[in-house]
Amino acid sequence: SFTVEITDATPDKLPIINNAFVDYTDGHYFQGSPHGERHPPIMSNASFYPIGKPAVYPNPFSPINDGVVKFDNIVPNSVISLYTLSGEHVRSIRVDFIRAQWDGRNRYGYVVSPGLYYFTIRNLTSNQVQRGKIFVVGAK
Repeated sequence: SFTVEITDATPDKLPIINNAFVDYTDGHYFQGSPHGERHPPIMSNASFYPIGKPAVYPNPFSPINDGVVKFDNIVPNSVISLYTLSGEHVRSIRVDFIRAQWDGRNRYGYVVSPGLYYFTIRNLTSNQVQRGKIFVVGAK
């Protein structure tokens, strides 16, 4: 297991794409082979890592007219949690890629009321948290 913190990147090189490779150095893989060939290395799936602040749009957002609000530039393996002004948990969204969306529904499947909502984006790997607001409006 390892963790990497990217401290310097330019916009022309984003998003950062990461692959991890593992190779065996254990003599067991050579002794059991009739021709002495190596076990092939194992490669992970590509992971994409954005740099900078998340973009949330459209904001203000209408579940009826806009369909979904988009969260872009999110670090994979994060959770977006949405809350009312009074701190009531509305819904959580697991982010496996650099983009996510919310359809304006709560965890019970009902469209939320118009108003101001807070969100947090928690990176589950580094435990870093980013915060923001979404204004939900009614039908136009």
